[in-house]
Amino acid sequence: GVPCVAVIHSAAFANKGMRKSYYQAETFALNHFASRIFAVGNAVAAFHQSRFPHKKLDVICNSIAVPEPPSQEQRTMSRKQIGVESETPVILALGSLSEPKAYPDMFSAFRKVRDSVPSARLFVFGNGSERDFLQAWIDNAEMNSCITLFGRVEKPFEFLPAGNVFALSSHREGLPLAMLEAMSMELPVVATRVGEI
Repeated sequence: GVPCVAVIHSAAFANKGMRKSYYQAETFALNHFASRIFAVGNAVAAFHQSRFPHKKLDVICNSIAVPEPPSQEQRTMSRKQIGVESETPVILALGSLSEPKAYPDMFSAFRKVRDSVPSARLFVFGNGSERDFLQAWIDNAEMNSCITLFGRVEKPFEFLPAGNVFALSSHREGLPLAMLEAMSMELPVVATRVGEI
């Protein structure tokens, strides 16, 4: 037969509804049909190894091609695209608007940032099932003037030069490419200590 190779990206366990059914089906399929199973980091491999008692998970860490550092012109252009002045402190986040990303935690932390830096702005790039819930959170907190759900954009990484800080509040992760991209743009990263982070 044709060899089957699988890659596991996240240290997460699906324990309800359709996600649980998918997780169980995936475990069965990979145990019976996968020739090799790779994880994107050691923590991800350790988390999932017990699912595959007769297979050793191999590790290939996520990586990116490191670009040239952004020029001042790129930074200025990126800031114009999101509508902020050059001196405005900008925090960026990239990712699906989903429960594991824990955006309410980020928004609550950002409220404390605003106590010290009232001009700070937070831009979140991405879309997902929790968009309406998160927008309602922002509305109820009266933070529309400082938190923007930018939605899905074709090339989100082109906006990274606009930021001063990259934030990631996930409760579950592997080794997020968005974080690596932000680091390649010389952005400081504030992130939860999960997965390979």
